[in-house]
Order: sequence, then structure tokens, then C-alpha cells
Amino acid sequence: MFVCFRSFIIEILLLEHGEMEPLFSNCDIDGRRMLLTMIRDCAATPKIVPEQCIAFMVDKFKRQSDKILKIVASYVESLDPREICALLYALVSLSGIDTAPYLKWMQADHSLFINCAFLLRSIHEAGKSGNNCFTIVRKLPDENSKSKENPAYGFKADLIRLIGNLCYRNENNKNQVYY
Repeated sequence: MFVCFRSFIIEILLLEHGEMEPLFSNCDIDGRRMLLTMIRDCAATPKIVPEQCIAFMVDKFKRQSDKILKIVASYVESLDPREICALLYALVSLSGIDTAPYLKWMQADHSLFINCAFLLRSIHEAGKSGNNCFTIVRKLPDENSKSKENPAYGFKADLIRLIGNLCYRNENNKNQVYY
């Protein structure tokens, strides 16, 4: 019963008051992932997640992906891959809902598109350069494979999905892909 009450209070703080930043910054990694899951779940209902929550998630994702793009050990070591993967998955899920305004909000942030495109290119190059979590897999892993447990599993696919969603009915982003 306490868990339901806690979820209810968090949902009110998120949806009615847009209190994403204080909630997110005061949680550990598991709490942050739970918040992102709650937002994805709420977005699948008629409830509208406030724009400031989406903007916070987009900004957080851009700042963390900037750290990856810098390839400086001190920046990259401060990242938790589970968090950035959860952020990306939440953004992909929200951008794929046709009936909600989330995609338009994300498309309005042109730097999100640029960030995702450069991150995809960097990860692809890193995968070509050696044996790491982004190395191209020649054979799909079986159901019980250890590679599916890696937080990076599906990261490129989610980046491609987000880039595709950001290009959907948006000429500016489509033109950026061609140039």
C-alpha cells in the first residue's frame, strides 16, 4: 500500500507540478530509472507529461551524451550507462506517441537532433575501432546471451529510432541528415 501511495505522490509531483528536476536529482540510479519508467507509463495514458519534464529529460540526455562525445576519461567515468540508456529509451518512447505533443517539443530543440546524430556517428566509429560494447555483432545473440545484459545493448538502435522520430514530418531535421 505504501508503494502505491508513494507512486501516486510522485505522479502528482511530476504531472501536476512538473517537479522533475528536484525528484530526479535526489534519487539514486534505481530511483531515476523508476521515474523515467513512470513517465513513459504515464505518457501511454491520456495524461500529459508537462513540457518542463520533457525539456529536463532532453537537457539531461544532451549533457550526458556531450560527455560521451568528449571522450575524456574523467567525464565518461562519471556516467552511469544505465541512466543514459534509460533516458534515451524514455525519449524514444515519448517521441513515438502520435497523439501527444512530445515529439513536437523535442523537434523544436534542434540541438537534440544534432547531438543524437553525432553521438550515433561516434558510437559507430568506436564500434569499428576495436572490441568494446559498441563493436558490430555479426551474429545476433541468443536469448540467454550476456551481451543483452550490457546497458549498451540496443543503444544504437534506440538512437536511430530517436533520430528517425525527430525527422518525422520535420523538413529541417530531414535536410540535416542529407548534408
